Amino acid sequence: MVELHPEHLADLRRSGLSDDTIVIGGLHSVRPCDIGRITALAGVTSLLAIPYHQGFTRYKVFPTTLKDSKGKGLRYLQPKSSGTHLYIPPAAKAILQDASVPLAMTEGEKKALKACQEGIMCVAIGGLWNWLEGRRRLHDFEEIALPGRQVTLYPDSDVWGRKDL
Repeated sequence: MVELHPEHLADLRRSGLSDDTIVIGGLHSVRPCDIGRITALAGVTSLLAIPYHQGFTRYKVFPTTLKDSKGKGLRYLQPKSSGTHLYIPPAAKAILQDASVPLAMTEGEKKALKACQEGIMCVAIGGLWNWLEGRRRLHDFEEIALPGRQVTLYPDSDVWGRKDL
C-alpha cells in the first residue's frame, strides 16, 4: 500500500475504494514540499493526486472547506490551461476497444474507480458538461469504440435540481 495522508485515506475509504484499487489507480498524496510547486492557493494543507493518462494529474484539495476567488467551494484543481480530460481507470482501459462490453460514465474519478472495482467498467468526466471541449467532443473519446456500445450515464444527484444541467 502506498503511504497516504490520513485525511486522504479516510476520504478514499468513504468512497469505498480498496487498497488494491487505490494502488492500481496510482492515487497518492503529494509531498508537502511539492504543494507550492502545484498551487499558490493559500490554506491548502495537502493534495491528493489523481493521475490520468499521458502525464495529466488532477488534485483533490484539502481542507475541503476552501473557497475559490468567487467564493465557491474548491474541491479539485489542475494546472491552468490543461484542458478537459476523460478519466479512464486502468481496469476500463483494457475494454475500451471492445464495443460488446457495456460502459458506464459518471462524474468523478473516485466513482469511476469504485464502479470498476465492482466490475462495472466505467470512465469519468469532471462535470456533466465536461465531455466537451469548446463545442467538440473530447479527443479522449477517440480511444473508445462507441458505435453499437451500450453506454449508461450516471450523473451526480444535483442533475435533478439544477436547470442548467
